[in-house]
Amino acid sequence: MLILSRKRAQQICLGDDIVVTVVSVGQERVRLCISAPDQVRILRAELKDKPMLPPASGEGKSSEVLPQSLPARSSATPDEEMLSRRAA
Repeated sequence: MLILSRKRAQQICLGDDIVVTVVSVGQERVRLCISAPDQVRILRAELKDKPMLPPASGEGKSSEVLPQSLPARSSATPDEEMLSRRAA
């Protein structure tokens, strides 16, 4: 296990194509941005063992049990995403 300290906007690279960026740090909460290829499955630990929803009609893959309000995955880098959120 590796334990690191990071400040807002600092990043951690996992392999060649996964980047974890610290978006914000509060008293009891840290917000992270994870940029990874679409084929990499990213789940919160508490959702990992939840049952999958049945496939929608006509589709061949299952959906995870996730909140409907999650934003679509962006192709922008974490820095670009943070800058676009600040500008909004």
